[in-house]
Formats: sequence, C-alpha cells, structure tokens
Amino acid sequence: MFFTRHGLALSLIDQTHAHRQIGLRLDFEGARAGARPVGENRSPAFVSYFKGRPGQWKTKIPTYSSVAYHDLWPGIDLVYSGMHGNLKYTFLVQPGADPSQIRMRWRGQSALRLNARGQVEVSTAARNLLDAAPSSYQLAGNRRVAIKSSYLLAAHHSFGFNVGGYDRSRPLVIDPAVFVYSGFIGGSKDSSSSNVALDRSGDLYVIGDTTSSDFPVRVGPGKTYKDTGGLDDVVVAKVKANGRGLVYAGYIGGAKNDTAINIAVDRAGAAYLDGSTSSTQTDGFPVTVGPGLSYNGGGQDAWVAKVKPDGTGLEYCGYIGGKAPGIRSATTSRPTESPSIQPGTPMLGLYPIRRAQLPQYGQGRLHRHARPEGL
Repeated sequence: MFFTRHGLALSLIDQTHAHRQIGLRLDFEGARAGARPVGENRSPAFVSYFKGRPGQWKTKIPTYSSVAYHDLWPGIDLVYSGMHGNLKYTFLVQPGADPSQIRMRWRGQSALRLNARGQVEVSTAARNLLDAAPSSYQLAGNRRVAIKSSYLLAAHHSFGFNVGGYDRSRPLVIDPAVFVYSGFIGGSKDSSSSNVALDRSGDLYVIGDTTSSDFPVRVGPGKTYKDTGGLDDVVVAKVKANGRGLVYAGYIGGAKNDTAINIAVDRAGAAYLDGSTSSTQTDGFPVTVGPGLSYNGGGQDAWVAKVKPDGTGLEYCGYIGGKAPGIRSATTSRPTESPSIQPGTPMLGLYPIRRAQLPQYGQGRLHRHARPEGL
C-alpha cells in the first residue's frame, strides 16, 4: 500500500494467478491540490534499505503509526492508522466545515456496492475489501455523542457520507475501518487457535484445538472427532482469501489429548503442522508414512504432519519423541524447504538422534530436520 498525493495505491495478489498482481486505487475527488501525506506519531522503529552501492543505501528511516492528510477538503483532515491488524481511517471535520465535500473513488475493482449491513464492498479478482459502516460522533466534555451517518454511493464508483443533524459549532469525527474479513470457526464446545499461516494467494491456514464433535468439517483431513473423553483434538482449516468460506477443515487426533502448536505452508499450498499428543497409534492417532509410527512411551510425544494442498488427507503424520515426558515444538518452513522441528526438551538420551552433532541432555535445545516426504 502506498500513500500518494492523490490517494491510496494498493497491490493485491490475484487468487487465480499467484504471480499476477492487481492494482487498486482509492482517489480523493475534489481534494486540495497541495495536500500531501504526513507521518505522525513517530514510532521507535527504523527501517533501512541496502540496495546497490553503499552510496545508494537508505538507512535509519523513521517510521510512524499514522499518516495524515491535513485540510484535504476545506476544514477536513483524513488520518490513516493501524488497529488490531486492520487499516483504520478517520475524518476530522472542523467546526463549520461541510462533510458532504468528502468524495472518494475506487479504481481497478470489478464491482462496488453497499450491502445490507451498511458496508461498502469492493470486489476484485484478488479478494474483497470491506469498508465498515461509519461510526460518527462529537465530544461533549468527556462523553461521546453518537451522530447518525451512513455511506452515500455516487456515480462512477465514488462514495461519500450522509450525516444526520449535529452541532456544527463543534468538531465532528467520522470513523470507519477497513476489514478484509472477520468471522468465527468452531462448534458448540470450546475451540481455540494456536497459530496461523498465509500462502502466496492470500489463503489463511489456521491450526488449533477443539472439544467440539460438531466442528464444521469440510473435505478433511479428518472428518471424525475421536476424543471420547472430552479432551482436545487438533483441528486445521484453510480459509479462502476473501474470507467467504472454508477450502477445507478437519480433525487430527486420537482418543486422548492432542495439542496443536505451529503451522507453516509451502509454495504448493501443503501445510506442515506440529504439536504434542498423549494418543498412541492404538488410540487412533492417524500415523502414516512417518517419521515415527509408534508412540514412544512418555507422557506425551511430539507429532508432525503434512496436509495435502487440497486438504483431502495427510502426506505423512508421525511421532518424534523419547521415553520421558515434556515435549514442546516449533515448526518453521521456507517455501523451498522442508520443515524444521525444534523440540523444547531433549529426552534424557532416549530421543531419536540421527546424523547430527548435538548436546547431551541438559546442555541445550535439540533440533531435528524432517524430510518433505516425512521419512
């Protein structure tokens, strides 16, 4: 995303062609010609770009938590900021200024509409964007006074605001936010997520735990909740990039407690998972191929698995562990590499060490590298 003199420029990855990008613009119509974006609320972080010869390097560039366009329309400021992972924008209308001057126009989208919730939907081949319905108010001392407001769609894919009656002698705040999507995944009992990953097409991968037998399974990898004792099964789901549904969702687990920790995704869309489990192979834990097909006898084992890109099954799933309890793990994966599993507690010399120079138990962390095929 780029802030320009004339508006915002966005570059989105096409869902159907991962190497193609779609350009999207939001122009400020009728805005003051001399308006410029200005960084505000300086943050402690700096960024540097080491490109070309040393004389061309850009170092210690300051960063800001918000970007403002002052007096973009007469008496109206526009401020962009980040909040909870979303882009938030706020119009500050000074006393006597006219909010009907605000007019913005989308370019590059396939459709623009106002939905039943009062949100502006911006449709593209890459994904859909939502402008949340505006929340407008004035301050009366320390108290917010809500002002009725809504979007007003105009010709040529432009929009502004309808604002109800308010005290024009005091400032007015018009306060929408941009959401790509937001929603729930779960059943009638407890469900939680432990980690997420994002692929090149913008699809979101979620891993977590649930005690719900009615989790919204779709495709796989597993369609049946196996923990008869009301303990956790692992769940993994792939959410469409536009947030409009699940590509797949399913269980991984056995009859005892199963816990998810991490997830990573490769360029083909295969998901690599890890966690810990007390379920043995006879408890129904879905071991296949490897790396280990037999539970190792401790209080819990680490497990790793690779989910097929379409979610229809597991390429591999297996144990890694020793005969003592207490495994924690972390999975990392670059798109061209197989995953690395880092158990947190080496197993008293009983851990399956292979082809590596490693410290003895108590002298450090153990690192294991899993092959892509799980063997």
